[in-house]
Amino acid sequence: SGIRFDDYDVVVLANVSEITVAQSQLLERFVRRGGGLLVFPGPRTNPTFYNERLVRDLKLLPATIGEVVGNETEDEKFVHFQSKNYDHPIISLWRNQSSGTIASARFYKYFKLLPVLEENSSTNKTDATKVVLRFDDESPAVVEKSYGLGRVVQFASTGDIAWNDLPVRPAVVPLLHRILAAVTQNRDQSANLSV
Repeated sequence: SGIRFDDYDVVVLANVSEITVAQSQLLERFVRRGGGLLVFPGPRTNPTFYNERLVRDLKLLPATIGEVVGNETEDEKFVHFQSKNYDHPIISLWRNQSSGTIASARFYKYFKLLPVLEENSSTNKTDATKVVLRFDDESPAVVEKSYGLGRVVQFASTGDIAWNDLPVRPAVVPLLHRILAAVTQNRDQSANLSV
């Protein structure tokens, strides 16, 4: 209560169980007007809330949250990010091998993300979901979509080291930098007027 999303360029939901109906409506308005939203799930995440409120009702998220895959305590079983076909603009940096690798991070546990199909909307609030990155088992690791003037990026695994080691890998800084640049590119668009 008392938080004004409009005071920020990007809002991050990291291992958040759920938010109130009023907060979710304010969040939807914030993104529609040009704000960025990053969603990192975690052990406290309530998939029912995200799927019913933020996907079905508000059509805000690019994917529904499916079953949990893996076990964070089994450090010999993991998946990596894909090692080629970096076609999405956010990850195109890694087409050049001199930029290092993004595929070395280990993901021990993650949610299956089920991208939402494009919806024809007369209000033009939604856009097609795009897969930014996949795991090497082909399941989506990071998905995104435009929403109004804003953009939403949704991850399959945690933003900390609870379920993966991405936060301690060198690639995390350029990856987050490029994601933040992508989600804030239209931030001031709602303040512009056509002459």
